[in-house]
Amino acid sequence: FLFSVSPLLALVLAAGFTLSLVHPANALCFFVHLLFLRPWEILAANPVLLALPRLLALACFVSWLLYPGKCGKPTVRTMRAIVILMGYSIWLFLTTFHVPDSAAAQMDWFNTFFKSVIVLLLCLFLIEDETSVLQLKRTLVLSASALVVLGFYQYFFLPPEAAFGGRLHSIGMLGDSNDLAAAILLALPLALAPSFGALANLSRRMGGLLFAGVSLIAIWYAQSRGAMLALLTQVLAFT
Repeated sequence: FLFSVSPLLALVLAAGFTLSLVHPANALCFFVHLLFLRPWEILAANPVLLALPRLLALACFVSWLLYPGKCGKPTVRTMRAIVILMGYSIWLFLTTFHVPDSAAAQMDWFNTFFKSVIVLLLCLFLIEDETSVLQLKRTLVLSASALVVLGFYQYFFLPPEAAFGGRLHSIGMLGDSNDLAAAILLALPLALAPSFGALANLSRRMGGLLFAGVSLIAIWYAQSRGAMLALLTQVLAFT
């Protein structure tokens, strides 16, 4: 159904769903990666792309059923966190009835916050060991890198009228300059920490430093004062 729209996108999605059925951690990472890139917001009229979030969640569930031995098992400690999170989520949903536009607030709750809860629950049930954690970390770095590349492409190569007030931005729900900078800051420590490890080789150090350099340039072009303060906080926390 997607090959006539974009052959490359069709192949990537086919490969992603195939890998999702090989290991539960693959399904989780593929789900998280596409929640960052959000291709269904580029072609909003395509029914296959619009169904992707539900299909990705279904792929995670199917992979969990196929490989129960490769999945994480929540402990008593994590179950307490789940109870607290669910209580907070219910309380947050109830607050949507006390705003002027309840329908819009509830739509934001389902489209934004609820997906974050789903991802957290999937992490608790699908992450098995340190290898799965490392895979998820690299997925976050890769996703942030893709948003940065797309942002630079739009900033330097698209017509000036497509600019976001002269600031670097991406597309979709994470297209705002502040959201893009926040995604970069989320991935920055995950990219730099392995570079300073005792077992880090030269290629890992160079990769981390390259991502850090491009990230700093992207934050500067995004002109996000909140991101700059958050970056300063990260530096102070590291030192």
